Amino acid sequence: MTTQLEVLNHVLTAVGETPVSNVNSNHPTAQSALAKVISVSKQFQGRGWWFNMEECLVLAHNPFTGEVIVPSTTLKVDPVDTRSALFKRGNKLYDRRKHTYNIGEDVTVNLWLLLPTEELPEVAAQYLMAKAAYDFYVADDGDKDKAQALLYECTKTEAAVKAEQLQMSNVNALNRPTALHLRSSFKQFGGSYNPNLPGGGH
Repeated sequence: MTTQLEVLNHVLTAVGETPVSNVNSNHPTAQSALAKVISVSKQFQGRGWWFNMEECLVLAHNPFTGEVIVPSTTLKVDPVDTRSALFKRGNKLYDRRKHTYNIGEDVTVNLWLLLPTEELPEVAAQYLMAKAAYDFYVADDGDKDKAQALLYECTKTEAAVKAEQLQMSNVNALNRPTALHLRSSFKQFGGSYNPNLPGGGH
């Protein structure tokens, strides 16, 4: 498990600064570096990944006000109902057609949360570390050769995250109700399912 402190110290080391013992260090560069780590993490996780997604989550409405409050760490919300006009405004859902926060019913959504560094899968934490170091180093007007080396680490670790996203998306797709039904129907006719072949045939 990679910690926020490890990410912070990696960024500090990239610009030639001494690592700190905790993320609340009063060292000015450490404070700036931590702000960059937090900013990059929000931007990165805000793109939406398998690891920070809550799928088909039911958000309860307040029976008195009709409002639907979203979790405080929510980055974005996507109602499962494709006809919905709801979106996140502040810490609540807002209906842009009816121009109101009074939703009046529970809402099922796909929701993406901002996770602390310690809860990220290692492949994502490594990208966060590389990206934060690169961005902070470039902002500090660092050496071009070293910047290129840091950029290479960004590219490599981002590719690893995207590969994992693709793999997890394929697994999730195979386990969706429609896919499970098709696989079950296929077996009823004496077939065997092979996910590596087109159509899952023999």
